[in-house]
Amino acid sequence: MLDLNLLRTFVAVADRRRISQAAELLGLPKSTVSRHIAKLEDDFGSRLFKRDSDGFELTPTGQRLYSRTRNAVHELSEDVFGLAVAERRGIIKIQAPSVYGRGILKDLVRDYLLSRPQCAVDVTLTDRFAAPDLTQVDLGFFVGMSPGRQVDLWPLGFVEAKLYGAPSLFTDCDPPSSPADLKNWPAVTNECGPGAQGRITLQKNGDTSVALGPIRLSTGDPELLLEAAIAGIGIARLPTFFASSALAEGRLITVLPDYNADRHAVNIARCQRNINPAATDFAEFVTEKVKRLSNDNG
Repeated sequence: MLDLNLLRTFVAVADRRRISQAAELLGLPKSTVSRHIAKLEDDFGSRLFKRDSDGFELTPTGQRLYSRTRNAVHELSEDVFGLAVAERRGIIKIQAPSVYGRGILKDLVRDYLLSRPQCAVDVTLTDRFAAPDLTQVDLGFFVGMSPGRQVDLWPLGFVEAKLYGAPSLFTDCDPPSSPADLKNWPAVTNECGPGAQGRITLQKNGDTSVALGPIRLSTGDPELLLEAAIAGIGIARLPTFFASSALAEGRLITVLPDYNADRHAVNIARCQRNINPAATDFAEFVTEKVKRLSNDNG
């Protein structure tokens, strides 16, 4: 039996001739619309569309299917297709590193909730950048290595970090000109306690491990790290997206701009045993949104 939701997607693409317009009509990510069409073509064992300069054009097989289903799909009540919306209804529990949650994630959650009034999101922010505890949440945002097997992943790209300091910190002398100079400057960090001898790995044509200066502040709270750096307490390693506003406003400058202080993949993870369809919808929505933002900025 054909999936009515797939047929609805098929008719929307045939009517609008563009994936983006069909996705907007259906309230779905473009990736989901594309996947629906691919699944339907796989079920039929034949191409239903071909692309031309004006968008998607029906193949002979697609034309036959469209002529037989168009009126039925258009006439089916919203109650029937409300099942597709019902699949996305529910509470989505999410865990994310606080630096990511207070940066990009807040905008993604806002946009998702505005487009899905039937859903609710419960976000837990943590100091952990590594694998989230997927037994406690539907989805986990994590930076770095994969959380293991039996996990579905949605890649979101990469997050980079650099070193930043306030202009006031360098009033009496110039900022560090080489990694070795960092040991002469105070630091704020999330990795070791005050008074400890910290180290940091910088990346430029390979990795370079260098000593930090005296640790003035140690905290897992990215907001506190940012404010401490802006106040001139010490040099901080911060994600570039998190420091961008202060950098643009002149409250921070980049220290050793030719070096990266970190670069890690960012992913959404879900345990394969988790069958919450709203979580899948959220992950696909976010993936599509991040991809669109990357294309707009790139």
